[in-house]
Amino acid sequence: MGHRSGDTNSNLEKVNQLDYDMFVNSQMFGQGDAGKFLTGTDKIKKEMMISMLKLDNIVDGCLELVRAKKSAQNG
Repeated sequence: MGHRSGDTNSNLEKVNQLDYDMFVNSQMFGQGDAGKFLTGTDKIKKEMMISMLKLDNIVDGCLELVRAKKSAQNG
């Protein structure tokens, strides 16, 4: 992984301190992405946030663990 957990926690704390309008206005969206974020479903917004914060690997790793635990309980 290229990201340290300290950096991730720091980034999350900064984002959590912003209200919704400040967050949206502080992001540098690609062409058309600002509208996509503002009008998108919760799932789209979540995926865009994960991508902006570069948490893809962390989220994927957590989901793998959840799936493995669920499989072990059902198996």
